[in-house]
Amino acid sequence: MNRSTSIPDIIRLGSRLLLCAMVVIAAGCDLTEAGSDSSGEIVVEAYLQAGEDMGQVRLSRVASIEDRYDFTTVAVRGAQVEIRRIGEDGSIEEALVFAELPDRPGVYWILPRVKVLPLATYELFVLVPESGETVRSRTIVPGAFSVIEFGPETSQYQSTEQIEVLLTRSDYPGRPAIFVFSTESLDPRIDTLTPFYREVVDPDQDADDDELDDFLVNESPPLNESGYQIDEDGNLSIKVPWLAFAFYGPNELRTNAIDDNLYDFVRSQRVQQGGSTLAPGEIPNVLDHIDGGIGVFGSYASASVRVTVTRNAAP
Repeated sequence: MNRSTSIPDIIRLGSRLLLCAMVVIAAGCDLTEAGSDSSGEIVVEAYLQAGEDMGQVRLSRVASIEDRYDFTTVAVRGAQVEIRRIGEDGSIEEALVFAELPDRPGVYWILPRVKVLPLATYELFVLVPESGETVRSRTIVPGAFSVIEFGPETSQYQSTEQIEVLLTRSDYPGRPAIFVFSTESLDPRIDTLTPFYREVVDPDQDADDDELDDFLVNESPPLNESGYQIDEDGNLSIKVPWLAFAFYGPNELRTNAIDDNLYDFVRSQRVQQGGSTLAPGEIPNVLDHIDGGIGVFGSYASASVRVTVTRNAAP
């Protein structure tokens, strides 16, 4: 996974998975109905973070397996793009018009910037005038939450005192909150790998720092809040397992509460990538909630803290 501190890891996860959607390949990475020809279908990538500015909308097309993937060559240009805030009665309360960036084909942005409202319903609407194609998708943004306290800020690896984070609850209509937790190293080097990951990455002691990309961020599967301790005030207490830390030194702990769209996309792609006992012919399609295309239009709320993991004391 490529390192990037500008977007949360759940978003980098989605970005990596959508590369699969942009190329028509065999079972294990098929986001379309079995036997269908999805070449040329519109691919959507857009994420909303509660309380933050609206991000970009990326539009491209599924490419043939014979073609080398390059976003610019498959970018959807000249589209009309709106994200609409929908009221409880189904009416459009606000229509936000996105414009294509002049120097980035297929990437759409909005100025002045607009904040994403927690628990609001947003609809993505795309019209491609040249072909008449339309794409729609809706998301309900998870409720914002925050870190009340955490500690210890510095802890020795595998000590009996695990790092614990106390969070306020994130609301979501009709269900408990669903989280993806992650740790990201802020100083990733071969010599700062924790023992388990040192054996995985560099068992022969001959690796270099360029081989660390896949270990910079450790992510959990989607987890229901009901599996964690809830105190009398309704706050959520989470103990971070030591296996979550691939590196000694400073790490960012991030908690992402995800919407139904991201939840379905992430859990179904895990099955596609071998996270089940199903035979290849029995693996269901990835769930993407895009009408008129494929991809992800999802939302999330996020909170993070920084902690430092020190080495074990020498025996």
